[in-house]
Amino acid sequence: MNSSFLITVAVLQIPNILEVNIENKDEKRLSGYEGRFLHAILTGLGHQYDIVVAEDGQYGNLKSDGNWTGMVGMVHRGESDLAFTTLAITNQRAEVIDFSPTYENVEPTFAYKKPEVTMPIFAYLYPFDVIVWTCIFIFLFLLPAYFVIFSNNKIHYGNTFYKLFASLLGQALKMNFISIHLNVLLCCWWITLAVIPASYSAGLLSFLTIPPNKIPLKNFYELSVAVQKRSHKCYVLKGSSTSSFLLNSPKMYLKVLGDEINRKGWYMTDSDMKTPENLYQNSVIILNSKKLQLFHGTNPEIFISSDTLSSWSSAVGMNKHFCCKSKLNFIVSSLVAAGIYGKFFNEESFKFRVSQLKDSVEQEHSKSLSVEDLAGLFLLLAVGYSISAICLLVEIFHSRRDLKQKNIKIIQP
Repeated sequence: MNSSFLITVAVLQIPNILEVNIENKDEKRLSGYEGRFLHAILTGLGHQYDIVVAEDGQYGNLKSDGNWTGMVGMVHRGESDLAFTTLAITNQRAEVIDFSPTYENVEPTFAYKKPEVTMPIFAYLYPFDVIVWTCIFIFLFLLPAYFVIFSNNKIHYGNTFYKLFASLLGQALKMNFISIHLNVLLCCWWITLAVIPASYSAGLLSFLTIPPNKIPLKNFYELSVAVQKRSHKCYVLKGSSTSSFLLNSPKMYLKVLGDEINRKGWYMTDSDMKTPENLYQNSVIILNSKKLQLFHGTNPEIFISSDTLSSWSSAVGMNKHFCCKSKLNFIVSSLVAAGIYGKFFNEESFKFRVSQLKDSVEQEHSKSLSVEDLAGLFLLLAVGYSISAICLLVEIFHSRRDLKQKNIKIIQP
């Protein structure tokens, strides 16, 4: 390796992405998929290199006094020749440093811990939606009327309704008709009895077996509304281009979200983004979708949104006076065309997920059923008893009225 001059590279240490390990004789070894890709670039350049970690842990933002933070600031001030760690290309950064050809597209999205599964009181209504329930009840009330009409008022509406309703709940249906019209209606009802109860039972069992998770936030608009209502906190990487993008966005809901993040100081580091413990209830993180998939893609408790802020290109940042720009550009383009970056990412992702599986311990959680879990059942039971009591009162009223009418007829000469 040519040691005619030393190339200084500013980086950010991110576990499993880019790590700087010091070995014997102060030799620095790069690991992680970004670290391995950087090592391939520097090996192709053929010069001695030194790795310097940005002390403030930031990618690079323009401050109010005109100075730059993070890796961009180090390259701009001449403290390093290159900057590398998923550094996004922006117009502001391109004014002070140069960039190589892109090797990755950065698409920021957000992730958060799913709410705990709870069984609502009216979970027994979940198997069907409102339209289906409405159609069932309308059909249930109209069908007895058709029976009465086609029988020329020979059968009672109330008695027919009770029989049809009982059959819908699984009771035997005993109705004998001679009329073809009534038998056709009865056949249609039998088909209904074969489909609706079975569909409801299957849907209810699926909900009881695997209760549905409520996903309150699906896109950035809903996230912005939740932050304004103070029901959620939203964190972004400190010194990344995400915060400036939000603050300067033409979309008002994104601008409001950026203002809240900046005012509350909701910033985190890449290391914080990795651990699931930082994704506590009602906290949201905005990060590159590829990193989120790497760190939390296999965690069933974490929801990763499919909505993205934008698509930015990542490249190697270079000092305006760096001597080997053309050679570095050729090396980056060749490595990307050969699929080396994708190969490194897939290998490191596999290693990380295997290590997560080894470290995770499967725990069995068991608990006794509480009153809250059975609240819906007790509510249905109470409603059933109430309906039964009403039916009993109606029957008593009708029987007494019929008895009075019979007594009046007997008394009359």
